[in-house]
Amino acid sequence: MAAHNRHTILGAGITGLLHAWYAIKRGEDVTLIEKAGRAGGLIHTIHNEFGMAETAANGVINSSLFEELCRDLQLEMVTANKDASRRYIWQDGKLRRLPLKLGDKIRLFAGIAFKDATVQPGERLAHWGARVLGPSAVHSIMQPAFGGIYAGDVERMNAELVLKQRILGKGSMMRQLRLSRKEKKHLQPKQRGLVSLRYGMGSLTDGLARFVRENAAVHYNCEVADIKTLQANWPADRYTLTVGIAGLIPLVKALAREHGWPEPPVAALHSYNLLSVTRFGSDPIVSKKGFGVLFGPEAPLRARGILFNNFIFPGRVHQDNFSETFIYGGAFDNRVTDLDDEMVRQQVEQDRRLLKTDSLPPRHYAIFRWNAALPAYEDELLHFNTWLDQYLPDSIRAEGNFRYGIGLSTILERAWLLNS
Repeated sequence: MAAHNRHTILGAGITGLLHAWYAIKRGEDVTLIEKAGRAGGLIHTIHNEFGMAETAANGVINSSLFEELCRDLQLEMVTANKDASRRYIWQDGKLRRLPLKLGDKIRLFAGIAFKDATVQPGERLAHWGARVLGPSAVHSIMQPAFGGIYAGDVERMNAELVLKQRILGKGSMMRQLRLSRKEKKHLQPKQRGLVSLRYGMGSLTDGLARFVRENAAVHYNCEVADIKTLQANWPADRYTLTVGIAGLIPLVKALAREHGWPEPPVAALHSYNLLSVTRFGSDPIVSKKGFGVLFGPEAPLRARGILFNNFIFPGRVHQDNFSETFIYGGAFDNRVTDLDDEMVRQQVEQDRRLLKTDSLPPRHYAIFRWNAALPAYEDELLHFNTWLDQYLPDSIRAEGNFRYGIGLSTILERAWLLNS
């Protein structure tokens, strides 16, 4: 028998669906509330005559949790191609796998093996990187990589927020990664590495939504103004709020006023907008095969990164098509979602010609805009998370990509832990 019998979840994005999944499997009586007319949030897959386009995540780092999820939902997993292990960073007009000089490479590997990687209180990610890995690694590797994953600026990102899942205590980075793997040994999958689903990541949210619809009470097109209203309309033993940070702020502010708690520190919180464009054409963007390429803010392209979809997972394009996904926005370009479709297409072609001067005309574009898609992983977000941990009662949880880690694998693991 579940410890809590009734469980109401607000928000039917991937976080809400995963929490609903585990709560149902645990035997709870689940109610799912969503303000939109459908579930899934950012994650969907669009199929057309040229192939498929992912609206957000194109894959996930595999784990035993993901394998179990796919097995129960009867979803067919596909593993990444060998070519996808090659990941590039743009430097001086070339695609490089490790864009460092010999001395900087030695400093990088020595830092990984021997430097104390313990995160200091209030430390910014760039400072941590310079201290542990060396200044060149921050500029040439960390800024493009973390800028591509978190859409942020390493000079402003909070190291504790970003590294909490990997840096568990004191000692070198190598030692702490070993400890992390040991601690999570039970999550090791049969097939390691990056995986996706045969018909795209949208089949995950579709499968979860179908399962929840068949095993829980689901209410779409429901706007909830505050927790008091939620509790009055859907009484439960516990509540999980998965509405994203913009939707969460008014809820916790009202809750704080109701209970006389200190005001939550939300004034300086902000999020980043993202623009994703999948371009289908008849020629590859580069001759090299690989997962894709990342760009630092000083690169001549506006894109933060480009995914080489043909070489990541099988079955992503039809016949003789080639597909790339251009990702824009974030800390250095947050107004990019204001561009209209024609301006977006022009920008994609301009960026593409910087990598391939004789680029052939496109066949199709799939354009997706996501306003406030990712929270800024900066000091203010850490303070907000600390407030949530301190003041929210055990019966109310707030979950999402603002809670100590971005990425589907992190959200999946956290949902499993909180519902075990």
